[in-house]
Amino acid sequence: SKVRKLIMIGTPNHEFSAGIWEFFYLTFGDDKDWQIHGEDVELGGGKNTEFTDLMTGEEKCWHDFLGYEKYIDGMACIAGTRKRLLVYKPPEWDSTGPNDGVVDTTQVFLNSADFNTKIYASHSHCEEKIICWYPIIKQIASSGEFSLTECTFTTEFIQKWMIDDEIISGASLVGFLTHLVPYQWDNYELRLRAGVDPYNEALVAVVYNKTADDARAFPLYKYGLNPVWKNPVYSMNHMDFPNGRNEVTIWIYDMVGLIEKVDTAFVNNRAGAPPSITLISPHPGDVFDAGDVISVEYEIEANYYPSDAEQYEIEYSCNGGNTFYGVIFPYTWYDSEEQKIKWVVSNMAADVPDQGVWFLKIIKKLDPLTVLYDYIDSSFSVNTWKPSNLSIYEIKEDEVTLRFVDNASNEDGFQLWRQDPGQSGFHVETYGSSVIGEGNLGYITDDKVERGNTYHYALKAFVEVDVPGYPPDNPLKVFSEPSNTINVYIPWLLKPTEFTISDISATTLLLTWRDNSRYNTGYEIEYKVEDGDWQFLTTVSDIEGSSGSMMSHTVNNLSPSTRYSFRVRAYDDEGHYSGWSNKDSCITHPYLTSREPDALRFNNSRKVAVAPDGTICLVHTCHGKVWYTQSQDGVNWEKEKKIGEGIYPAIAVDDNGTRWVVWWDEEDSLGIAWSDDGRRWEKDFLSHSFFNIYIKRHPSIVWSSLLRKVIVAVRDKKQEAHYHREIITLFTFDKEDILNSMVDVKEIEVGWTRISEGEPAVGFISLSSSNSYSPFLLYEKGDSLFRMDFPWEEWDTVALYAYHPCAGVREGVWEREEIEIEVGIYYGDELAGWAEGWAYPVVLEGSEVYVFWEWDGDIYCNARAQGSWIFMTFGEKIINTQETERSVHAVFSHDKKEIYLAYLEGEDVPYRIRFKKIDLSPSVSVLSPSLYDHNCRHWRIGYPLKITWEVYKSIAPVCSCVVYLHNLNAIPEGDIKRIGVVPVKDNTSPFDTLSLAFTWVPDEDPGEYEILINVYDALGKVGTATSDEFILTHDLVFNSSFEEGLCCWGEATDYGKVAIDSPGLYGDSCLRIEGDGSRWYWRVGQGGIPVVRGETYWLCGWIRTDFTQGRAKLVIGDYLGNSAHFDNLTGRTSWKYAYASFVPQNDSVRISAMIINYPQGRAWFDHFSLIKDT
Repeated sequence: SKVRKLIMIGTPNHEFSAGIWEFFYLTFGDDKDWQIHGEDVELGGGKNTEFTDLMTGEEKCWHDFLGYEKYIDGMACIAGTRKRLLVYKPPEWDSTGPNDGVVDTTQVFLNSADFNTKIYASHSHCEEKIICWYPIIKQIASSGEFSLTECTFTTEFIQKWMIDDEIISGASLVGFLTHLVPYQWDNYELRLRAGVDPYNEALVAVVYNKTADDARAFPLYKYGLNPVWKNPVYSMNHMDFPNGRNEVTIWIYDMVGLIEKVDTAFVNNRAGAPPSITLISPHPGDVFDAGDVISVEYEIEANYYPSDAEQYEIEYSCNGGNTFYGVIFPYTWYDSEEQKIKWVVSNMAADVPDQGVWFLKIIKKLDPLTVLYDYIDSSFSVNTWKPSNLSIYEIKEDEVTLRFVDNASNEDGFQLWRQDPGQSGFHVETYGSSVIGEGNLGYITDDKVERGNTYHYALKAFVEVDVPGYPPDNPLKVFSEPSNTINVYIPWLLKPTEFTISDISATTLLLTWRDNSRYNTGYEIEYKVEDGDWQFLTTVSDIEGSSGSMMSHTVNNLSPSTRYSFRVRAYDDEGHYSGWSNKDSCITHPYLTSREPDALRFNNSRKVAVAPDGTICLVHTCHGKVWYTQSQDGVNWEKEKKIGEGIYPAIAVDDNGTRWVVWWDEEDSLGIAWSDDGRRWEKDFLSHSFFNIYIKRHPSIVWSSLLRKVIVAVRDKKQEAHYHREIITLFTFDKEDILNSMVDVKEIEVGWTRISEGEPAVGFISLSSSNSYSPFLLYEKGDSLFRMDFPWEEWDTVALYAYHPCAGVREGVWEREEIEIEVGIYYGDELAGWAEGWAYPVVLEGSEVYVFWEWDGDIYCNARAQGSWIFMTFGEKIINTQETERSVHAVFSHDKKEIYLAYLEGEDVPYRIRFKKIDLSPSVSVLSPSLYDHNCRHWRIGYPLKITWEVYKSIAPVCSCVVYLHNLNAIPEGDIKRIGVVPVKDNTSPFDTLSLAFTWVPDEDPGEYEILINVYDALGKVGTATSDEFILTHDLVFNSSFEEGLCCWGEATDYGKVAIDSPGLYGDSCLRIEGDGSRWYWRVGQGGIPVVRGETYWLCGWIRTDFTQGRAKLVIGDYLGNSAHFDNLTGRTSWKYAYASFVPQNDSVRISAMIINYPQGRAWFDHFSLIKDT
């Protein structure tokens, strides 16, 4: 008695009435019991199941309690058909399809359905039978029981009757006019005219064709008061029914019940063709631009159809696809003057390409539910001219200018689509075609952006089309497909630009840059020396109103003759930083300069030497004067001291540290000076009768530890008649010899010649394994090179066509002509490299041999170890001096671990004397585990740890690296074991940086460790480095209770709102995030946490809040868009335990602590954990 309305949905069928059909189906049908009594079973009882009224004790069938026979309560059943043999099927289908086949939603068979005010819908299991060339069947078909809810009649009825409490009733008969027209069915469709007024107050008309044993139902309320031709179509194909006379009965119902049963009528079925429609234009092969207005022409053959053309639909597909997209008003309309359908060609589908092949279909409605359709029989093309190459042209702190390529010729404007952070929708701005400039490039500026946010942009072009219903000042816009999508980050601060360095002096540089930010309060400057690491230098306050102007800063107290690099970035008081400016480098002025390009020239006159205490000694010429300076590190040099007047100086240092310098002085004498400390000097002259006034050859000087003497060699010519007498003079002495005029002088006559070239050189040769070295002399004469050993009695030919010798301690180097203009650089009889001549090679001999020479403005090197040269062909370039025919000078450091090079640099005066220190062993820097993200120094046991390091090469190529693990937990000094060897195939240049890596899976016990790296090069040199200490742990979340600050935590939206607070729930620390309501969220996260995809994990943590607005949230996501979260803490709370489960679809996850919803207040987080569900 409490049931007022009941709606029953039979799935799949309502029970049928007793009679011949029941016997037929029970005997011959394949229906199952659940189909026969389907809805009874769903209601919990069979056909004869009785229910008990608990108030009266009365027992009867469930439907008897409803009293529907008295029309006291409303009852409606939504049912389908069970007679598959009577269901319409295309002739191509077999007649043994699945039960129920495909049922047209407007024509349902009712023979075996018991009903009381029903609406009938279809249900089908035949979708696999639907084929694309019969689209009308596809259109009306549905999938299984879903059809009960897909049916328009069903859903509208449920809404009106059950929800809106509307009753479709009140129609009345209009005399005897209820009939089928025409009675003579001999041409095309047969329509039903139900004699009620109005249609929309009647619910359904049921038509039973007794001759065909066919029943169909029509929803009259969908038709309204219509002319005859808009009446429901009873059938469009006479072949569905027997020829000749058909006997028909009609019942009309509303929601209350039966309005009228119409007496039997007779209709003659004669031969005829069904209605048809033919699409005439557009023509196959036509090409259109989006926005073109074209005419759609077609022809209809039918008995009753509208005199106008407004009842139609147009659909299109692209690139031959089977998916059709509908085109609706205002893109289509009927032009009454031309009596044609007009269509604005428009790309309305998201997957349509810029230009492709399209198909067109027209659908004509004969009534609201009956349609005809046709396709064009070939294809046409549409160019949708979307903009391309959308990119960032310029970014400012409150606007961005985008650039794009305009591919259209007729567009009227553009729409810029922008998606704001945290929003799913788009903000749209419209621009005219004036944004297009030269070269079809367009520029659009968006000034509605905020700093610190990322925006997504796309662009559409449009044309404006005059169509009915649109005013002239606001015509229809037809849009292209969107351009490519770009992401634009608006920085908090714009980085400085045009950063340059000017060299002021040996210790001062001037930095200048353009200030581009309106919001910064200062600048941070970093620097690095030569190839070192970046270091903080200073901060500089901003000048108010300086945006757009040039800023400057002077850097003092620098080292001379040193290459410095600088960069600058802006910052504000809230902790925001801009990106770094461009880097610029500059070499400070050296203390050592010369106005003479020959200041360091000639390889056999050594200009640099090293004292036993490591002091570097350098001599050169400038303005006809001889200058000396010295340094402890090769960077900071003492003030230069003039020690004589003249040219071609050379230097040597004896075992006691006394500096000896020889040169040609202005009086055409050979000057000699000496000093014990390089600060107080004495000088004298070395004299000889053969010195010729018109020729001055550069002398050589060495210290012989074997003789305990200084040896000076100089070459001269004495003119006799038409010949020159070739003389080499050797001076041997020590300090006492000089003071007592006891210098030993020996003349060596090397021959007579008309023309003589070449320079003498003094060096050493090994006499035995006792490390005692005897002096020897290399000299060139004519086109040959000769050698004479101490005590200067015999000479041997060393090489033909050789020149520019330089002696080492055992052997010498020289140039020798080979082919055309190229010369070989020879160490003894071994080829060390190539040059173009005038290379002036020098050699250093220790456990390895190093040869340096100049070639076309560059300094080259080769090295020899264990009998082999490391560079097999031309040697290797190591320095660019920008000028040719400059000599390089080389010397070992006192411990033989480094080499010092001195050379002249520059193309004009003043020339810079450059000094380079070369570490002979490679240097190593361990990057990870050292430079941890956000200072995190933890790693998980059992997960791969990528160890990375950089090798700063010396001269030789790197061959291999060995990786060791140092266990710091061991007592007392730890335990070291090798965990990997990394072979290196090094094709890079000297002094380059190599980035290397090794992946290791820790299986050690938890504790503290460090990584040791040994690097070996081709000369056998070893470089070593140690990583920072790191911790191995079993935890998935690092620093879970923030006891190490923000170590291992990053991804903070704004570090100005993030801090470590004390005390925490666990330990002394916890995380605090504050919000001021200015943005939607603040976040701190930890990413890259390894997990097993497909397994369940629990993210847990503790949260405390103090909000006036907003919520606190824990989030876990797998970088693929999948996430889980806990986010129900708001207001003011004590510590609460929060957790969320998650099944990642990736191999790593990110966890975050967030405050959201424009939060105002604070939240605290502590003791995170990520646990795999067991």
